Amino acid sequence: METLAQLTSAYLQNFDEPQKAMASSPISLEYCVGLLEKFRPTTVLDAGSGLSSLVFHATHENVTTVDDNKHWSEKTEGIIQSQLNKTIAITPLNDDIFTQRFDFTFYDYGDIETRIYCFKTILVLTNDLIYLDDFHIGFYRDYIYSRAKKFTIIDLEQETKDEFGRFGALLIKNPNLKPAFGL
Repeated sequence: METLAQLTSAYLQNFDEPQKAMASSPISLEYCVGLLEKFRPTTVLDAGSGLSSLVFHATHENVTTVDDNKHWSEKTEGIIQSQLNKTIAITPLNDDIFTQRFDFTFYDYGDIETRIYCFKTILVLTNDLIYLDDFHIGFYRDYIYSRAKKFTIIDLEQETKDEFGRFGALLIKNPNLKPAFGL
């Protein structure tokens, strides 16, 4: 398997500079790959296609990718086919997915307003851990804190802040996992 740096480099060759800043942060993805290695989730939901999709499909067997943007979905499917020789089907977040549950979710779905709108759905679909991308955006962070009060949220600014000032957070839904984080 290629390294995360190789996957990132191969992926970013498909985009110009402004689009590169929209891709998931390699630092965040490295953190998430570490979580996958540590906790070995059975199922992964990649909510929002792109670089995260390439990384998760390269590092985990049972990944479902959803996206509401047909252009990004098709582009990501093509990149995964060419880089991993793997065919995937990316669909929007719709009623069909409610028959499934995921142990880990990478949440980078659509724009911030879409993420706010779909957050409760992601909570229902996820059993254990949710990585919340773009937690540096104040009103999004405030919304998450206000809607997820009964769960533990770890702000990962120190661990995942990238050159654009972006960082994520980890929502621990399964309380049995808290000791693994020193909580």
